[in-house]
Amino acid sequence: MSPNRKVRVPLFSPDSLAVKLESLLVRDLTRGNSDTQCTEFDRRTQQGAFRKKFVQTTREGTAETRRQATFDKFTLTQDRLRPFNSLAFPNPGSRPTGHHQDSIHDALVRARSLAHQILGPFSTDRWFELCKHGPNSSLGVPFRDSGNSAKWRVPITCTEDCAGVLDVYLSWDHTLREMIQRVNPSLPAVKSWHMIKQVSGSRLTTVPKDTSIDRTIAVEPTANMFFQQGLGHYLYERLADLPGLDIEGLQQHKHRHLARISSITQSNATIDWSMASDCVSQSLVKFLLPPDWFYVCDRVRSKTVEINGVDIEPACLSQWGMLLPLVSRP
Repeated sequence: MSPNRKVRVPLFSPDSLAVKLESLLVRDLTRGNSDTQCTEFDRRTQQGAFRKKFVQTTREGTAETRRQATFDKFTLTQDRLRPFNSLAFPNPGSRPTGHHQDSIHDALVRARSLAHQILGPFSTDRWFELCKHGPNSSLGVPFRDSGNSAKWRVPITCTEDCAGVLDVYLSWDHTLREMIQRVNPSLPAVKSWHMIKQVSGSRLTTVPKDTSIDRTIAVEPTANMFFQQGLGHYLYERLADLPGLDIEGLQQHKHRHLARISSITQSNATIDWSMASDCVSQSLVKFLLPPDWFYVCDRVRSKTVEINGVDIEPACLSQWGMLLPLVSRP
């Protein structure tokens, strides 16, 4: 490019508009010296909230520094929770005692009893009926080409434990077998060993969150993600049978109403767990779930996660995040 050539800036560039909006907001919020302490606090809080969500790499740090800070926080959280997997959980056959010193024991036994009661026996047929691909990217399938047919184009990324599940599914769903054959006409046979590219697990990446840190995302192997989606829908289906619990429907409206009432009466408070979906340990899930449910969940999850090209085996993985509505139910 010639050094004298001017770079054209779009008239309605989102970045330039955001920068101008920020400068106007800061100017308005810092204008005047006659404010009370309460008004000044409100102004600074509003200004800080805007800056927190406006990710501008030229001011608070580069995208790489935010990305590395996210990975460091994830690794630190995993190291802190690793000893949790070696804890001894109570005997499932024991009964709650009601004594104060046994409150944690009682809560765990009650939670396990509720989980078994809500989930009931596992149905492979129903699980298979609910399996499908989501709209997001997966290992080997970029977001720009993440349609359903692209995700069944060989080689399909899959973990070793999940490959056997894929074979069982293909013998159950003949329509999918025919579709895979049409998408891959040179495929000798629709068998997992002809189709898959075996990987050890998922890959950790990030998306912008605020000016100081990003949000973690686990990019799953394609076949694993297909079965994980089915398990997530299956869990939500079982939870929907509970009276008064509508996760995908009225819960947001209900919580909004409760938050408004509580802001007036101060009768309730909300708890926002940091990295909640990354803190559900394997040992806790194994204790809470019925054995048949845990066996399937464990077969299709990623046992490792790649961070900056290095595979690690975390104490907790984000796939268990789909169990949070069940684990955290009072």
